[in-house]
Amino acid sequence: MTQAGTHSAPRKPFFEYRQYLLERFGKVLYRVPIDLGFGCPHRNADGTGGCGYCGPDRARAPYLSAGMDPVAQAVAGIRRAGERHRADGYIAYFQAGTSTHAPIDILRARVEAVLETAPFPMLVFSTRPDCLPPEILDWLATLTARHEVWVELGLQTAHDRTLERIRRGHDFACSARAARELAQRGILPAAHVILGLPGESRRDFRDTAVRLSELPFRGLKMHNLHIVRGSEFEGLWRSGAIPVLDEHAYGEALMDFLRHIPADWPVMRLVSETPEGMLLAPKWWMSKAEFQHYIGRQMEERGWRQGDRTAGGREIRAPDTDPSPSLTRRVRPDRLALNRRRGHSELSHLLRAVDLARDPGSLPPAILAVGFGLGHLSLDALDVLPDRFGSGLLYYGLGMDPDVLQVRRDEYPEYDGVLTALAIHGTCRRTWGRISVHWGDPRRNILRVRGQVDLVLLEPDRPETCPMLFSIEFLRRLVALLSPGGALVSACPSAALRGALKRLGLHLGQARGQAPAHGGTVAARDPTAIRHPLDDLPQRLASVSLAGIPYRDPDLRWPRKRIIQHRGHVVQRMRARGMPAGVTEGTQHLGR
Repeated sequence: MTQAGTHSAPRKPFFEYRQYLLERFGKVLYRVPIDLGFGCPHRNADGTGGCGYCGPDRARAPYLSAGMDPVAQAVAGIRRAGERHRADGYIAYFQAGTSTHAPIDILRARVEAVLETAPFPMLVFSTRPDCLPPEILDWLATLTARHEVWVELGLQTAHDRTLERIRRGHDFACSARAARELAQRGILPAAHVILGLPGESRRDFRDTAVRLSELPFRGLKMHNLHIVRGSEFEGLWRSGAIPVLDEHAYGEALMDFLRHIPADWPVMRLVSETPEGMLLAPKWWMSKAEFQHYIGRQMEERGWRQGDRTAGGREIRAPDTDPSPSLTRRVRPDRLALNRRRGHSELSHLLRAVDLARDPGSLPPAILAVGFGLGHLSLDALDVLPDRFGSGLLYYGLGMDPDVLQVRRDEYPEYDGVLTALAIHGTCRRTWGRISVHWGDPRRNILRVRGQVDLVLLEPDRPETCPMLFSIEFLRRLVALLSPGGALVSACPSAALRGALKRLGLHLGQARGQAPAHGGTVAARDPTAIRHPLDDLPQRLASVSLAGIPYRDPDLRWPRKRIIQHRGHVVQRMRARGMPAGVTEGTQHLGR
C-alpha cells in the first residue's frame, strides 16, 4: 500500500486500522456513518426477509433516525466526531443497508451532495457483492482521483453451504468476482466476515481466511455473530438451535483467523456492535476496547502475529501439538522449600479446620479456585492438594485476567512453566491431574463448571478488592456447586462474607493458629465438617451487625464501584434503623 503519511507508531500483533490511518494520512480519520436510504435487495418491501442474522434497523448508526437526509446525517456526524474526538479528518462511511443498491444517477447525486459537506480523504461503501453492476463500478473508479475509495464486501463466509443456510442470496464465487473487479479499477476491497455462523467450526473459519488470502482484498472487517432482536435467528437461538461464542471462544477463533490472512491488511474492526436494546446474545463482560487489548496481549504472549501462518497466499500448516505443555524451569532447592513452607502455612491451616467427607467410590475429586491468582490459595494448592487428594485431581480455576500471573512468577518460580501455560492456553497437565482456568469474569464463567465440586477456594482475602466474587448472588452459585460433603475456604475473615454464607445456610468455622490472619473462613453444609466453629462474637458480628451485611449484585453484572456503593447505602439505612455497627468495640476489626 502507498504510504503517504510520515507518522509511525509501534505495531500491534495485528495491523490495527488506526495504525494504517496514521501511516497513510499522518493522522486518525473518523468515520461519519451515513445511510443513503437504499435498503437491501434481499429484503421484502415490508422489511421482512433478508439474511437470518439481520435485524430491522439495517445496521444504521444509533444516533441516526429513519428518513434523515444524507446531508443532514453528514453534518450531524461531523459535529459528533468533533465534539467527542476533536476530529480534524473524516471518512464518509456509507454504512446502512446496501449502499450501492440504487440507480447510478440517484446514487451519484446523493453521494456527491454528502461530499460537499467536508473534505473526505477516504470513502467507504458497505455493500453486497451482488450489487456492483459495471456502471457503478466505473463510477466508483472515478472517485479514486480525489479520494481513497474502499468497498466493504459483505461476504460473511467462503462456504456456500453456510451462505445458503443463512439465506445470503449469493455464493462465494460472486464475492471473489466482485473483489477482482474492484481491484482492477483501483478500488480497495475489504472483506466483511462473520465468525460463529450456524454450522461452522474453527476449521471452516480458517478455510475462509485462507481462501480470502488468495484474492485481491486489501483489508478485513471481522464480526462475531450477534443475535439481534427481530431477526430470524432470534427464534432459533431461543430454541437452542444456534449457539453463540463468548469473548474467549471468539477470541481464540479470531486470533487463528488473523494468523491466516496477509500481514499488510488493516483490520478495520474486531467485534460486532449492536445497540444494547437490540442485542440478545452474546452478552459479553469485556468492552470493545478491553477485548481489543485482550487480543493484542494474548497474541504477544503467544508469539503470534497477523499473517504468520501464510506464505504467498498459501497456508503454512504446523503440526498439531498439545496446547497445554507441562513446562518447568529449574530453581534453587531453597526457593522451592520456601514456597512449600509458605503453602503449608496458609491453605493447610484452612484445610485442617474442615473435614471433607468423600465417598471412596465417587468421581475424582474436583476443586474450584475462584479468583485464580488473586491470592495465594490457588497456587499454594499446587503443593497442598495432591498430597491431600492424591492423583486424578480435577482442578478448575475462574480467573479475572491472566496478567495477574505475572505478579506470581517471582513468588512461585518452580511453577513458572505452569503459569505460562495457564496464561496462554488456560490449561496444563500435571502428574496428579489437570488444571483448567477460564479467564474472564467469573460471574459468567461459573456457568462453564459442570457437576459438583468438593472444595471451593475463594480469593482474594479482602472483599473490597473484588466485591463481585463476594456478593450473595455469586456465592449462591458457588454453594449450589458444592457436593454434600464439600466445603468453601477463604483466607478472608470478613463479616460480610461470613454473613452472606450464613444466610445461604452454611455452617461457619475458622482455622486455628497464626495463619491465615484472624483464622480465615471455612464453610460447609454439614456442621460436623467444621472442626473449629466460629466463636460467639464473630458469629454474632456476621449475623446481627452492620459489618455482616452482604454485598449485593442482583444481575451479576454490576461493576465494582456500584457494588460497594450499594452496600454503603444499605449500611446507612440499617444504621438509621438502629442496627449496631459491631457486637463490641473490641471485635469490630473482624468485619473490615
